[in-house]
Amino acid sequence: MVWEPLGGGVKYRFFQEDDNGWRPQVAFFPQVFIPVGPANRGAPVTELFPIWLQKSLGAWTMFGGGGYTNNPGPRNKNFANYGIALQRQILSNLTLGVEVFGQGPDTTTDHGSAAVGVAAIFDFNDLWHLVGSANTGISNAGTDQFSFNLALKWTP
Repeated sequence: MVWEPLGGGVKYRFFQEDDNGWRPQVAFFPQVFIPVGPANRGAPVTELFPIWLQKSLGAWTMFGGGGYTNNPGPRNKNFANYGIALQRQILSNLTLGVEVFGQGPDTTTDHGSAAVGVAAIFDFNDLWHLVGSANTGISNAGTDQFSFNLALKWTP
């Protein structure tokens, strides 16, 4: 079993999307990640400071951005990360999308990496959603030959 960091953040939207024009939604979404589990003993708490943009046109939505991750610790490096996604509302309760994302090296001996993936969101109702994604590394993939995520999301 692999333990992932426990994380949380607060999103602050400072520009609202213009439904009749080209102005995108712009938000700042700082996050803190706390390492948990025996495999992460001694790992540092890291912070991510990204800016995200989003623009919807009909059933299509494009979003993405980038940020800076503070990654303290011996042999660790602070690094930039980025991502962009395109999704389409297929049914009233189903959205499908594709994404490209990556980051710079996070240690003094590491290289940056990039990946591509596909994702889906199924809405059970306004509160509960099933979110799934699968991706593969395309640049310095290392152990990310293939990975997936499946989550139940609650949005009160």
